[in-house]
Amino acid sequence: MNVDKGRLAVLRSMGENLRKTENNVLLDKYAQKTALRLGVSAESVRSEFKKFSGPEKSDNETFSEQEQEQEQLPKPPPTELWLLKSILQTDDFIEWTMAHLELDWLSDENVRHILEYRFEAQANESWRGLATWLSELENIQLRSLITEILTDERPVAELGKVLQGEVGKKGIVQLLRDKSVDRQLSAINERLANPDLDAETTLEFTQQKIALRQLKQSPLMPKGE
Repeated sequence: MNVDKGRLAVLRSMGENLRKTENNVLLDKYAQKTALRLGVSAESVRSEFKKFSGPEKSDNETFSEQEQEQEQLPKPPPTELWLLKSILQTDDFIEWTMAHLELDWLSDENVRHILEYRFEAQANESWRGLATWLSELENIQLRSLITEILTDERPVAELGKVLQGEVGKKGIVQLLRDKSVDRQLSAINERLANPDLDAETTLEFTQQKIALRQLKQSPLMPKGE
């Protein structure tokens, strides 16, 4: 099968991830989808998937690897997974997301790493597409997370509204901001519960709470405004 290095990397990652599911129906479905995109036969893609998946493993070995992977790569929160899916699905909203999303709002370290790289590549005009990035990405955890998102069948309809929100409904980015505010408020409340806190520090924390609550009630604005 004649495909470029970047697409070969996508095939490899998808093949490894699909094989771990031990779901032949899912593997066959994505083999057909991938074949249509690459303009090759589905059988060729199936063969590549099996080649990249490596030798068959016993049930004990498979369970041990899955258990280890779960320890190494905790599942990101659903909202952050949907943000990643939205960004990886298309480049149409990357500039808007960069302008409105603070990476500190993200609780998952791997999601932050992926978006940090994506934002940096966009700013430097060095982004050459997801396939090329996967072919160069050495971090196994990040590759596994990206591949999992790529094989997620759930579509993101009306992507602009999902990210940016609409009248009466918050978008993903604003929801992430509000979750970050909630975490900060919770931390402040824990500090305020300390009976030994002096008056000056108590006042400072109280002012921070007021500012955070006001922020949560405010519409989402570009960074710096």
